[in-house]
This record gives sequence, C-alpha cells and structure tokens, in this order.
Amino acid sequence: MNKAITTVLLAGTTALTACGGGGGGGGGDNFTPVNVTNLGSVNTSSISNGFAAAIQNVSQDGLVDASETVEIFKWVDANADINTTELAKYNVTVNGTEMSLQEAWYLLKGYKALYYDGKETWWNNLVETGQFDDASADYVELKAIADNNDENYAKAIGQGGKTVDDFKTDKGVVTLASTVTETITLTSDPVVGTAEVTTTYTDATVNTVLDDGRTQHDLTRTYTHTSKTPSTVTVTTYTQYTYTYSDGSTKNAKGAESYANNTTYTTNITTESVIISTTYTAASGKEVDNVEVDVREGYSHLDVTYGDPVITTEEVVTTEDGYTVTTLVTRSTRAVFHEHFDYKDTVTITTYKDGTIEEDTIRTTTGRGIVEKPSETTITREEIDRVLIVVEEPETPEEPVVEDTVEEVVEETVEDVEEEVVVLGPDHKDMGTRTPGYVNNASHYRTDEFEYLGSKHLSVSNFDVAYSRGWTGKGSTIVIADTGANTAHVDLDDNIKYTKDFTGHGMNSGATHGTHVTGIAGAEKNSVGGHGAAFDADIAVAKVSSGTSYSFQNAISAAQWGNKIGSVAINVSAEVNYDTGFKNSIVKVKDGEYYSTHWYYGEHGYSGSVNEAKKWATALGSEQVLVKAAGNAGWDYSAGMNQMATATDANGNLILDGKMLVVGNWDENNKQINSSSNKAGTVCTTMQNGVCIDAAKIKDFYIMANGTAITSTATNGGYTTMTGTSMAAPVVTGSIAILHQMWPHMKGKHLVQLVLVTGNKDITNYNENIHGQGLLDMDAATRPVGATGLPTTGRTDGGVSAVAGGANVQGVAASEIQALTSVMVLDSFERDFYIDLGDMTQSVDTRTASVAEQMGAVNYFAPYMNQDQQASVPVNLTDNSNIEVGFGRSDGHYLGNKFEGTLGTTQDSNTVYANYNYRNGGLYAQAGLGFTNVNYDTTNSMLQSADNVISSTATVGYEFTPKTGHTLGFAVSQPVTIESAKMNYRVPTSRTLDGEVVHEMRTVDFKSDKREIDVGTYYNFDITKTGIKEVDQVTDMLGIQGDVSAFAEIRNNVSAIKDGIEKRGGVNLNLRF
Repeated sequence: MNKAITTVLLAGTTALTACGGGGGGGGGDNFTPVNVTNLGSVNTSSISNGFAAAIQNVSQDGLVDASETVEIFKWVDANADINTTELAKYNVTVNGTEMSLQEAWYLLKGYKALYYDGKETWWNNLVETGQFDDASADYVELKAIADNNDENYAKAIGQGGKTVDDFKTDKGVVTLASTVTETITLTSDPVVGTAEVTTTYTDATVNTVLDDGRTQHDLTRTYTHTSKTPSTVTVTTYTQYTYTYSDGSTKNAKGAESYANNTTYTTNITTESVIISTTYTAASGKEVDNVEVDVREGYSHLDVTYGDPVITTEEVVTTEDGYTVTTLVTRSTRAVFHEHFDYKDTVTITTYKDGTIEEDTIRTTTGRGIVEKPSETTITREEIDRVLIVVEEPETPEEPVVEDTVEEVVEETVEDVEEEVVVLGPDHKDMGTRTPGYVNNASHYRTDEFEYLGSKHLSVSNFDVAYSRGWTGKGSTIVIADTGANTAHVDLDDNIKYTKDFTGHGMNSGATHGTHVTGIAGAEKNSVGGHGAAFDADIAVAKVSSGTSYSFQNAISAAQWGNKIGSVAINVSAEVNYDTGFKNSIVKVKDGEYYSTHWYYGEHGYSGSVNEAKKWATALGSEQVLVKAAGNAGWDYSAGMNQMATATDANGNLILDGKMLVVGNWDENNKQINSSSNKAGTVCTTMQNGVCIDAAKIKDFYIMANGTAITSTATNGGYTTMTGTSMAAPVVTGSIAILHQMWPHMKGKHLVQLVLVTGNKDITNYNENIHGQGLLDMDAATRPVGATGLPTTGRTDGGVSAVAGGANVQGVAASEIQALTSVMVLDSFERDFYIDLGDMTQSVDTRTASVAEQMGAVNYFAPYMNQDQQASVPVNLTDNSNIEVGFGRSDGHYLGNKFEGTLGTTQDSNTVYANYNYRNGGLYAQAGLGFTNVNYDTTNSMLQSADNVISSTATVGYEFTPKTGHTLGFAVSQPVTIESAKMNYRVPTSRTLDGEVVHEMRTVDFKSDKREIDVGTYYNFDITKTGIKEVDQVTDMLGIQGDVSAFAEIRNNVSAIKDGIEKRGGVNLNLRF
C-alpha cells in the first residue's frame, strides 16, 4: 500500500469527522456543499501484487510498513460508522483510476476485511518480531487472496454487498485447514560385509621325561582365530506432510531424507594348536635342592583392528579470489577396535645342590575382549572445477572521513530477505590447531601494524603473546552487525568471507562506522596499515543500519544468520539512548546497584530488554556469543540493551545463559576507564514486589578493552581514528575468535567466562562496580586457568587431582621417561594442556656401603631394611663358600628408591635376597640377587600396577699382608643395581568434544640407566706394629692399642652425579686405651 493513500484517506476522513461527518456525528446537512475536488493519485498495488515481496520490503521509502498497516486498519475499525456522504464530493486517483473518496473508503474497508480481519495475531506478531511465518495458514490465505486480487470485489465487500467468503468461493481461493506430519522410517535388507579375522596366540611348553632320562620340551602354540562379520542395514527417515484444505482436498509432501547405517557383527571363534619347536635336556645327575614356582602377571600388548571404511562424497561450491570453485569432499569413516592382552608367566626355578639354578618359563597371553573405539574419519578435498566470476560493481559516491563514534538508535522494522549464503572461505576442519608458521616469540608480532599510528588496543591486552602461542583466530567466524563495510578495502577484502544487507541500501553506503569496527576486529596482517585483533578470522559483515541509525531488530536477524554460518560471536557496537522517564525513575541502592520505579521499565527492563533477550537467545543459538558496547553516555551503570545480560526467566535462569559480554572503553593513554564510557553498575532488569530477581549483575559480564584513539579502516580506502565503546567491543570479539581457535570444544558461555576470569584487575583504583572484571588479557586467557590437574574420571567434568610429588630413583633411562611426556591436564574450564612429567624423576645416590672404606666384601642389601624387621641365614656350601639368604622390610622406599604423588606413593617394600660369598686366601668375591615386592598408594595418581623389582650386586677383591699387622687390598664392586622395576600407568592423553577423557596404558621401567662400578684400594695397620721401632716402643709403653685405616676409591657411572664420576678417600685412626 502506498503511503499516499494514508495521507489522502486518513487526512480527508479525519477532517470530515472533525466537522461532524464521522463517528456517528451529525448528518450531511451540516456540511457546506463544495465542488468535487481531485485530491491526488495513490497506488494500492503493492498490497496485492507480490504480497510476500511487499511484506519483506515494508521499510522501503514510500511503502506502508507493517506497523503503519496495522495502525490504518485499527483506525478503520474505530471509524467503521463514518458518514460517507461528504466523501463522495472528493475524487482520488487509485491505481490509475479516478474515483470518489467514498469509493476509496469502501476499497480500504474491503482490503481490511480481506487482509486483516481474523488475522490480527499474525499481523501483530509481524510487527513485534520483524518476521513472518511463511508456513502458517494465515500467510497462505493472504497470499492466495493477493494472487486473486480484485479491486471491484474489495469495494463491494467494503460497501457490504459481498463478503470475504463470497470472494473465496467466487475466486476459488482454497485456504489451509490443517497440517499433519508423520515421520516415516524405512529399513533396508542387511548387507553382509567381508569378515575381519584377527588372530592371537598363546605359547605353552609341555615337558615329557623320556625313557633315557632326557626331558623333551615341546613348545606348543595355540592360535585363536576371531572372525567378525559385519552386517549393515540402512535406515532411511523422512517427514511426510499431509495438508488438508478448506475445500476438503488433501495433498502429501515428502521431506528431505536422512540416512543412518547400523552395523552389527557376528563373531566366530576357532582355535588350533601346533608344535613350533622341540628341544631336549640331557638327563641330569645333579641332586635337586629346591624347586620354586613363581607366577608373574602383567600387561602384554594392544591389538588394533579396523572395520570396512564407509565412504561418502559431496560437491561443495565456494567462492575464492573471484572464482566459483567446486570441490569434491570425500569422507572415509572406519570403525576402530582395540583389544588389550595380559600375560601370565609361570616360572619354575630349580636350585641344585651344587648351587646351579635353572629357570623354565611358560607364558600365556589372555585377551580382555574387543572394545569398539570412536571411529576414524579421513577427509580429502579435490578441486574439480574453477570458474571466473564477472561482477559489475555499482558506482557509489566517495564518503568523507568521519572521525567520531555515533551510537544513537533509530528502531526500524525490516523483514529478513531470504537469500543464499555464499561461503567464500575454506572449511575449517582442524580442532585446536595452531596457526601454521607462527613464531614462538611475542616480540616478532610487535610490528608497525600491531600498534598502527599509536593505537594501543592490542598491546595493552597482550595479543602479541597469544599470537606467539599460535592463536590468531584462524578458522573462527565472527559477525560484525553494523553499518556495513568497505568490502574492497585492502585490509579487509581477503578476510571478509560473508556479507548480508538487511537494509536494502547497499553494503558500502553509509558504512563509515561499520568499516572502522570491522577493521578493529579482523583487519588483515599484510604489512599494510594496521591489523585486527583476530587477523586470521573469517569476517561476516551484516549491514543492519545506515549512517547514524541502528536497528536492533535487524541485528537479531544478523545473529540468526550468524548462527547458520557457524559464527562464534556477533559484535554489536551500539546502544540505545535512555529517555527522560527512565532516567528520572532510577534509584540508587548502593554503589553499583540501582533499580527503576518506572511502571514498565522496572519490570521488563528498558525498551523491553527482557523480551528482547528472549529473541536474542533464539537468534544466537546454543553457542554464539553476543559482544556488545556498553555505550558512551558516561553513566555509572550500563542499562538499556545491556540489561539483556542479566535478564532472568521465571525459573531464575539467565535468559541468554551467560553468552553475552558488555564492553567498556579503557583509555590506556591515561591509564583509566574513559569518562564517556558507561560503567559496570547494574540497573535491575526485573523488579517484582520490591525484590530484584536478576540472576546476575552487569559487573559479572563487564570487561574493558582499549577503545580510545583507535586508528582503523575507513570507507575511502584509508584509515581514520575514532574513540568509544564501539571501538572497544570488536577487540573483545576478536579475542573470542582467538580463544575459539584454541579451544573449539568450549561452549560459548565458557568462552565468555574465560575472558572474564582472566581479566587484568591490576589497575589503579580498581573497582568492580566501575571496571567489572578488569581489562582484557590475552596472555592470561591463553594460559591454564585455576587449578590444573589430572582428570580423575573418564569425563572432563569429573574432577582433577593436582600434579604433585615425584620419584627419587637410582637413575632411569631417558627412553623410559618418554612414556611420561604429552600427559594431558585440565584447568577449571575443562581445557586440555599437555605437560612433560619426566622432570618429576630425580636421580639420587642410593649406595649404602663402600667395599674400599669397609675393607672387604659387604652385604649391600641389609642397610636398606628396618633394623628390627630383617634377618639373614648363612648356609655353608664348602670350606670357602656359603650362601647368605636374607629378607626384610623397608618403610617408605624400596632399596633407597622413593615415589610420591602423581607417579604413585611408596608405602613399604619387602625384599628377599641371596648373596653368594667366596673366599680363598686373599681372594674374595660376592654376587647377590634380590627380589622386592613394593606396596604403593595409588590414590590421585596415574599408577595402576607395578611388577616386582629385581636387583643385583657383585664384588671381587684381593688383599694380602705385606708385613705383620699390615693389610693391603684392592677391590672392584657393583653396588645394588635395579635390573627391572616396571610400573604401569594409565595416562590421560586427550579429550573428545563431548567431554570424554582418552587414556593410554604406558609402562615405565625404572631400572638403573647405568651400572655403577667402583674401583678402590685400602690399607690397614696395627699402631703397635708400625715397623718403626721408636713409635712401637712409645705405644707399648703407654699401653695404647688401635689401628689406622686408609682408603681411596673411584665411583664410575653414578647417575646422581653430573659427570658420573666420584673420587673418594679417607683416613681413620682408632685408638683404644
């Protein structure tokens, strides 16, 4: 409907009514007769021809918008009984036909009956939401009526000669009566795939004593063949729509099909045994002294198998550098199966009377069962077509450079124009992948672009540190909902991947503010001008306003669009102006807290922000974050649309679920919040019965960024400087893009909390009611937050235990410590970081004795044990040899090695050892072997189990008496060396998007990395027999007895010493009186 009809009909009829001609007033004789006058020309075609287009473009100049249409029809209702006699005296040209104003009045009443009556709710919803339901029965009926529009029929309806039902019958208009939907599910016949066969085996030795006394050893291998045959059925699902119309007819429509493959497996197990080797042991004439059987169990290995791949292909059309590119995307998905195997060794240890020992080991392995793991998907892309796009650029006048920020609001109701969303950038497939080629040095990023013309918004928030860690926003999409942008700007053209104009005025028209904001968020790093906060992010520019106006309704539509294209944040650099009624109603409760006594604003928030929050909640979707400028009025509070952050539903929950940030303007030049910025105070959004029911306060979602004197992109292709919260907000929007690249699994509300929790509060006179959560800090935001630790359950939200303690051991090989690298820890946001636990091991000197210092063979094992919990029994073998068997308990360690915390905590240990001792004249020798069972406390540790510790020791030496009372000796010895100390750890290695923790079993053998060999010499003599006559006479006269001992040794391969060598020596004088 043309706006001229509003002027002609309403002005004319209102004038006549004022003279007594309407609303049931005086009769026609009250009028002064006048000549017929033509009042002008109007056109009503837009209300019928192309009805949907008219509704979608109701804000265009010269057209009645939805709100005005409703007002007109309501006015007609209010003046239904108007006396139309005088209207006949005036003519008006409607749709090119001259008619009386009376006829035009009947036409208007007819249109009201056809298009409005009975559909009031639909029209009101259109006005309130700015959207219309093109699937509703009302819409279908309206479109059908418009398609059969007849002005004469409309006038007849207005005069009362015809009815709307007559129109429908005569025109054959059929309207929708009901819709029934049904989900149809079809299941295909099963498709049997190729069997997957896995084979495992166990080995066992069968011993048979032959008649000739020999023992035959048959090594028998038993194979287990597991055959898994897949059977796949395809389930096809679609929605069946059944429409019933007003004439009784029906129509069926089939929705899009979706497919799901369900695969089951049939398992068949067979076994077979074969003898793989036969050996013989000669008959032994040796007498058996003892036979022991030792059973050792532990983890053996992991078998990984795969199912048949399921391959799908899709052609994806994108636009890239002026070309339409068709890419064939192939996805290959296959099932992954794991089976862990444990071993069991049965060791028969036979000790003969002559001291020899024989061991016979039989090993069996047992599977734990096949477990299906998350499937693996491989994606390949192949370009199959590239076509050049030819676009005629419209001529647009060059705009002057404007250097001030405008955030005034003129509300517009603009309907969403459905159009294809064209993706111009490559698909992002890497989860948490650092930007390729990043440089691990923050100073590398402090370029002229970084602080372009003195702009400090990036440096004060430590973006250079985030960049040096590989996080630049790559793969993240952000929406800038503003006045459009100069999409051809050299600093924007490559990063702007999506555009959509919600105003119809053109993307570059009146885009000064939007171009500047877009550059702050994501201008390119290309050695030109300055770069944005997230210079590798994909930008989606939504033109929601022009010039100095801003449409929050269009911004809601932009958020819906952003949700469709996978945006992580939408930037709104605008705020409404508060009216006098609101400002006069504000009551201060205390510092930072206010409420409004206004009859509407007090309960619903300013401008109905509670209801607006509900619209935004739907538009944003589940993960998109709203980043909004606090406003530039300098108030102590941030109200208006900022109140959406604290808007609360009837259940006490935040309507936006914490997915909003309110951004204040920090002035880094003066080290304070800019005086023009609205502060972090709260005006209660919903007061009920004198109580504020808000679930949060503005300060809980308020963060600052430098928005003062920021130089950024301009519409003329150059750069301009602006100040305001409009400039601070896109800095924060860029930070969300960076953090999303780093943690793509984090929910939007958690990204918000990450920004807030890591805010820098180390600022002069910090006050949360002014500064909120402080100044944006990208150094802190890209570090672990809160307590980090190992996940204690299979879920990221199941708690963590601190990484603590360590291991003090004799020494361990670097190759073994490799198993303790890349261990995942979680912070308080369930973010995964990876650490190296190898540094938790420390080499210590565990030697307890010295052969040289003690001048002869020593029992290396005994000193490790508690004095009151050990014993040893020597058994003589010959005149020159014996075996010393001992055992004992040690508290808090085993053989001097101690573990605590994450790697397990040593409680106690029990050691059994045997030393073989030999001496013949001056020659002596010793060899020892120990077995230690260690008890560990595994609470809050990764330790799952530990094998028995095996250790050894050896000594050989020679001593003689060069003269009476003197002894000289030499010895080579090996102190206790750990030969085997395997510990099995369940190590967290990664997490999935849905919060599952992935673990891996790893074994670390804390055996000694070096074998210490000590070489020493010693000398001892009786002081009464020095061989020096004078000395001997003195000691004899005084009755002094005693001896002098001296030793020297070199210790080699000592792990606890830097170069592995220690030289020792000493003299000991022992006198007895």
